[in-house]
Amino acid sequence: VYDKRTYAFEESRTTSADGATVWNLGFRKTSRSPFLALRGLFGGTRSTIEISVPDGVPYSIEGVVQGGSLQAEIGGTLCREVDVDLQRGAVVMSVRRPLAEPMRRFAIASNQGANVVSSLGNASPREVSVDCSMGACVLDLTGEWRNDSDIALGVSLGAGVLTVDEDVDSSGLEDVKGFRPALAGSEDSEIPRPKLRFRIDGKWEMQ
Repeated sequence: VYDKRTYAFEESRTTSADGATVWNLGFRKTSRSPFLALRGLFGGTRSTIEISVPDGVPYSIEGVVQGGSLQAEIGGTLCREVDVDLQRGAVVMSVRRPLAEPMRRFAIASNQGANVVSSLGNASPREVSVDCSMGACVLDLTGEWRNDSDIALGVSLGAGVLTVDEDVDSSGLEDVKGFRPALAGSEDSEIPRPKLRFRIDGKWEMQ
C-alpha cells in the first residue's frame, strides 16, 4: 500500500551462489512536491510492504531502513538470519514461539532511532550483535534457549534496557546495573543450561 504520486515500488529477484532466491523490495521517492510531503504527514497513505512467509520455508531478513520502520513477528518460522541496518526510524521484532530451528545470527546496526526486540531467546541465535549509535534499545532475551550464544551489545548516545531469564548461564553482565546471577541450584540439573556470553559497551541496565 503506497501513494503512487509520491513513491514508486521496486522489486527484483535474483539467485545467490548457494541457490537461494534473493527478493529485493523497496520504495523510491518520485515527487519533490512539498504539498504531497505534508499530505503524507497529515493523514495521507502510509507506504507499507506486508510479507507473509509459510511455515517450513527457510528465509533471512536483510535490509536497510532509511526512514520508517521494520516490524516483524517471526515466531514458529524457519528464519535463518536477521541483518538490519537502521539509518533512521525504528525496528520492532518479536519471536512469540520458538523457531523451527535455532537462528544462525541476529544483527541490528542502528544509526538513529529505536529498537525493540521481544522474546529473542525463542530464536536461540548463535550470535547476536546489536549496536546503537543514537537512540534507545529495548532487548528482551527471554524465551526457550536451545544453545549457547555470543552476544555483543553496544550503545553510544542513549541507553539500553536488557531482560534475561534467570535460569540461563550468563557471563559478562556483572557490571550491568540491576544484574542478578543465575538461580542457585540450577547447576545440578541433568540438562545443561545454555551459556550466554556477553560483551557490553555503553550504558545498559537490567529490567
